[in-house]
Amino acid sequence: MSIPLSLPLVALSPTLPTTAELGWLLGVGLFTQVGQIALTHGLVHLPAARATTIGYAQVAFAALWGWLVFGEGIGAATLAGAGLILASILVGQAGKQTTPQSTGRRLRHGAAPEQED
Repeated sequence: MSIPLSLPLVALSPTLPTTAELGWLLGVGLFTQVGQIALTHGLVHLPAARATTIGYAQVAFAALWGWLVFGEGIGAATLAGAGLILASILVGQAGKQTTPQSTGRRLRHGAAPEQED
């Protein structure tokens, strides 16, 4: 959706990246792709409730990296929100959930777990 909206603006003032900028852009693309593959691989091995809860940690870490790398300020509301997110992750991790992998049974892709008699 963003390409059709931004394309007219690029056409008005086209700018080619320098060699150094092109290297940075390729690095961002590469590491974004590797990160997405790792995230997807990790989500496959977690129950949906845990994966969703842990996924919200991205918001807290975005604020942390913004502060560490870019010197952005962190307000009280951001700290409170990050604290709530991290607390919810800890509460979610405290409950023991049984997965097919933890009981020694492996699922085939798309197959339902076998019923014990």
